[in-house]
Amino acid sequence: MRRGIELSRQTLSSALLCAAARCQRVYELMCDDLRQSSYIGIDETPCQVLGEEGRKNTTKSYMWVFRGGGSGSPIVLYRYAPTRSAAAAGEVVQGYRGVIQNLFERLPLAESNDAIRTLLPYLSRFKQMKRNALIN
Repeated sequence: MRRGIELSRQTLSSALLCAAARCQRVYELMCDDLRQSSYIGIDETPCQVLGEEGRKNTTKSYMWVFRGGGSGSPIVLYRYAPTRSAAAAGEVVQGYRGVIQNLFERLPLAESNDAIRTLLPYLSRFKQMKRNALIN
């Protein structure tokens, strides 16, 4: 119950899927704008999806995040993928000509587009140091 209105999960899920379908064109335009950036940062985060067809509830899925645009008009996009495959990221940056920074060391550097990709592995170490600082 939220604000005195009781809605089932199924109703909320259906409403969300309908809204997402209507926003698809906006998402595609944002992807186009992202590819106009001189720099795109990419990272993925594991997530767990319950009740996903054909998969156990304990199976990891991934949410990819893409950050580009300028300081005046930043763009942040999220994309769900059932696996950690670089194909999920590749679809978003297909045809991009610029610098891609990612923290996922296994992402192939020459996958399916001619972007100049720059891996900055020391940032992975920085990310781990930041996590450790937050824990301690």
